[in-house]
Amino acid sequence: MHRAHMTSLLLSTTFLLASLVGSAVMASEAEPPMPLVFPLEELSLAKFSGGLTLRVKCGSQNELMIETSSEKAFSFKDKGDEIVVKRKSIRKLLSLGKDDVDVRATLTVSGELPDLNLGTGVNASIAPCDAPQSIFKVKIGTGSNMVLARGAFDTLEVDANTGSSFEVDARTTTNQLFLDLDAGSTFFGGPQLEARSARVQVSTGSTANICGAETVTGKVSTGGDIRVKKTANVEVDKGVTGGSIRRSSC
Repeated sequence: MHRAHMTSLLLSTTFLLASLVGSAVMASEAEPPMPLVFPLEELSLAKFSGGLTLRVKCGSQNELMIETSSEKAFSFKDKGDEIVVKRKSIRKLLSLGKDDVDVRATLTVSGELPDLNLGTGVNASIAPCDAPQSIFKVKIGTGSNMVLARGAFDTLEVDANTGSSFEVDARTTTNQLFLDLDAGSTFFGGPQLEARSARVQVSTGSTANICGAETVTGKVSTGGDIRVKKTANVEVDKGVTGGSIRRSSC
């Protein structure tokens, strides 16, 4: 009798735990957690890393919103005019360590875009406010990807390396484009990006489409490739390690 009672009690406890776990999973799927919102001061630099998804948009005030199923899945530091957001590699307890926890960040800016530093697998889409901006600097690395929806800049600086990419998705203008690509990175401005002048450094298998640039100077080497329009003024050193410059109708 005692053994039968213990067996029955164990089965009941196991069933109860399974029910609680199932209920927790269903609740988490049915009701996603509320996003975390952090008000921000005026920013000069924003750093994101760790494989998160980033959206930057225009709004009435500066703020950062984080959407994730676990507050332990990211770290956030506010240094006044600089923020640092990193997605951490943790595992979901109820999925037995099979899935990483997603982190989605939305940065809202009321004025000019801060300089952006995107590292380690960040996927970013950027849609700035309509007002022209003097300087916008972007650094992208380690497989990160950025899409710029639009913009009007006096100077646009893009530093991309280690298989990262930058793409202009709609009409964007700049007087000066400074482009530094290395280690298999890509830059696609195409005819959507209109630049009076472009100063480029492209190397180690990287590619740059700057069909909208009127004047192109700089250097391409070590298997780098630059595409320009047929009427562009080009003064680019190909270097001793080899690089290519292609003219097309874009």
